[in-house]
Amino acid sequence: MLRHPALEGRWLRGKMLIGPSTMVWEPGTRAGAALSLPEGLRQVSLRSPSLREAMMKVNGGSRIVECTSSAGAVLIAVMPNEVELVCTALSRDAAK
Repeated sequence: MLRHPALEGRWLRGKMLIGPSTMVWEPGTRAGAALSLPEGLRQVSLRSPSLREAMMKVNGGSRIVECTSSAGAVLIAVMPNEVELVCTALSRDAAK
C-alpha cells in the first residue's frame, strides 16, 4: 500500500514493480490511477504500523517504509519478506 502526499493521507492499494533499473507503482484501484512515484524518492526510516494505521487499512504485520521526495512524505506499507527488496531499490534510485 502507498500513502502519497497528493491524496491527502489516503492509503492506496497496489503493487511496487521493481526491475533491474526501475521502480514503478502500479495502483490497484482507480483512485491512484493517475499517480506515479514522485521524483527524488528516498528512504528515511522503517517502522511498524501505528495502532490507528493497523485498525484503518494497513496490515498490522507489515512494515512502513517512510520516504521523502520532491512532493513530500511518502509511506509504503510492505510485508516483512519484501522489506529488503524495497529498501534496496529505494537506495539504488536515491544514488542516481
